[in-house]
Amino acid sequence: MTAGTRKKFVFGILLFQFALTPFRSTAQIEYGPFLNVYEENGLKGVINQDGKEIIPAQYEELGWSEGIPVFHDGVIGFKAGGKWGIISSANSITITAKYKRIYRAGSNLIVASKEGLLSGEEFYGIFNSRGKLIVPFSYAGLSVIGTTVIARKYDHNKHVYGLIDLNNTQLLPFAYPNIYSLTEKLLVVTRDNGKLSLVNTNGKEVLRFQIDSIAHADEDYFFVFYDGKAGLVDKTGRNALKPEFRKIEIANNSVSALPVNAWHLLSPDNTTRLVMYFDTIEESSQNVFITGINNMYRLTSPGEFITKKAYNTILHLSGSFYHVTLNGRTGIITKTGEELIEPVYDSLYMDAGFIYVRRSKGRDSGWSVFDTLGIRKNLYFYKAVKPISEGLFAVKRNNRWGFMNRSGNEVIHCVFDSVTPFDNGKSIVVFHNEQGVIDKMGDWLILPEKKEITIINDTLYLEKTKKLTLLKGFDHNLIYFTEKELIVKDTYLEEKIDSVNTWFVSFQGIIFSRFSTGFTEHINFHDSLYIIKKGGSASVVSFSGRTYIPFGIYDDIDPPVEGLLRIKYQGFYGFSDLSGKLRVANRYEAAKSFSEGLAAVKIRGKWGFIDKREILVVQPLYDETGTFTNGACLVRQGTKWGIINARGKLIQQVKSDQIKESISGLWISEKDGFYGLIDRNGKTLLFPKYERVQPLKNDLVIVKRRGLYGVVNMEGVIRIPFLYKQLLYSEESDTFMALIPGKWRTYNKEQLSGAEVGVN
Repeated sequence: MTAGTRKKFVFGILLFQFALTPFRSTAQIEYGPFLNVYEENGLKGVINQDGKEIIPAQYEELGWSEGIPVFHDGVIGFKAGGKWGIISSANSITITAKYKRIYRAGSNLIVASKEGLLSGEEFYGIFNSRGKLIVPFSYAGLSVIGTTVIARKYDHNKHVYGLIDLNNTQLLPFAYPNIYSLTEKLLVVTRDNGKLSLVNTNGKEVLRFQIDSIAHADEDYFFVFYDGKAGLVDKTGRNALKPEFRKIEIANNSVSALPVNAWHLLSPDNTTRLVMYFDTIEESSQNVFITGINNMYRLTSPGEFITKKAYNTILHLSGSFYHVTLNGRTGIITKTGEELIEPVYDSLYMDAGFIYVRRSKGRDSGWSVFDTLGIRKNLYFYKAVKPISEGLFAVKRNNRWGFMNRSGNEVIHCVFDSVTPFDNGKSIVVFHNEQGVIDKMGDWLILPEKKEITIINDTLYLEKTKKLTLLKGFDHNLIYFTEKELIVKDTYLEEKIDSVNTWFVSFQGIIFSRFSTGFTEHINFHDSLYIIKKGGSASVVSFSGRTYIPFGIYDDIDPPVEGLLRIKYQGFYGFSDLSGKLRVANRYEAAKSFSEGLAAVKIRGKWGFIDKREILVVQPLYDETGTFTNGACLVRQGTKWGIINARGKLIQQVKSDQIKESISGLWISEKDGFYGLIDRNGKTLLFPKYERVQPLKNDLVIVKRRGLYGVVNMEGVIRIPFLYKQLLYSEESDTFMALIPGKWRTYNKEQLSGAEVGVN
């Protein structure tokens, strides 16, 4: 063929295509010289670099299925009749064109695929460059790694992976979800439990334990992760750093590793019960801990994991139940580690012994209800579910509401526009845009009409029409009606007469007070009595309208404490009984309610205490006081605080910057930024010399000094030395959890070669 007869040249270009295919070889391929592919009459041929035709233009394509036009061990793929075959550089067909795809693999290997006769599935085999079939067409995918082949098979509509050699001898059984190459000599095998094994190209495990994940570190090492901890393996799979570290960093020729925090579980006598290695630890119940490493959490008992896998979050709900999230989905586990509700849901909450879950997509999208045994109750998937009330769930299906019982049966069909949860056996429902009330059998208590219903209690409701608002009983008796607005309060109704006037109406239909603008608050403080305030005056009235203390006597009245009302008159404070009789004269600049028979009163700018006979028990010496609790009270003079008893005696001198009560009932004192401890009798137990003080119920105190925590008794004797960065206490197990943080360690790569290095 001369240059004049050639119509078109298509110059070969070496393309690196990394699209994921099940048959791509990852071994190094030696490429031959680039070819000049020419096209004539729509068919392709090849000329060499000297312009000599070596393959005539007789083929639809020349090259390989991935489009690279180079010879591979003296052969090249050709396409004819829509199928691929192999032709040699001497223009001799080695493999006839009957294959769907053909790829190069290894130094002299060719992977080909063809469709099954019955299934139509694609099956792969391997030829050598001379056209001899060395691996039969039995596999759903093949990837050649040197002399080893990662093979994939169909198994009941799913793929399983195994390992074979070039003689088709099985090295690993076809039992794995995935196998892929990490290096030319190292493979990663995914197991059914999600764990990974590292094997060599002979199928032998090179790491003696399974790992959770693996990632590239640098040219010498890979990161491996096991139960949230990081380690290092080299390119042969040898363990260089045990997976016992929180973080590992590599820079130049050095490796820095941060061990996981060590938590020492200590008894009150400083005996070490156990050491646990986690970033964080929290005891949720006796011998059940929520532990975290690198923001992944598990339930753990001393010495072993309870949960089989780690979660993004774990939150103790109540009793034996924990809320978990994983990969943006939510579920429930028990304290034994069982996945009661698999974390596959978009939303979840627990209420009154039932678990409510929602999926936003899929065939079972919508809300479901589970019991605490993990049994789904509902037959349908609902658009909405309200928490159970009086044994029934309000549920929405087909844009209509109804009710489902505890067994999951729709006992009241979804036919309503809207419903309220049952309260006292009644639910307000909207049916065809009309309101009514049904009972738990679905029967009408109030037939649907064009009106607005508000249930007040078990016996009363409001019915609002266009013109009237009526107070009715469920026995159909009319109690009160008005053209004005009625507002339901806890124990009465407010009737808005106009913008100025408001009436108060009892549930018996009695108007017990009428007020114009100026009332500021009303407080139901004792059975059926109310304090009503307006215009700088206060009154006490009853449901029936009886006035106990009329307006005009006192400027202000506060609810009774220990039987006495604090009152204010003409700018001064005193105390009255419920009949309005003055028991303590209004002679004080300020007053606080009685507590333990004593009330703080202010005289000439200073605070003291009186009893109910108005005897001055504590002289007015203080700038501020608290109230008496267990016979003691805080007092302040200037900027310093002290403690007095009920006789006014200082049981703790006024010298502290601050004093506050602890959960244990003891007082924590502060002076110059340091903390101490005072008992209920005012005795100093610990002088203020600690950065933190936390008294416990076992007469021990967690204290912090110079940035470290320890434990002392009430006499200040050290029980657990100051060694720990954090110290937690579990009352349930009477155990201290003491933290010693991990510290960075640095190794030369030479130290790691040939040796397995760990924390211990």
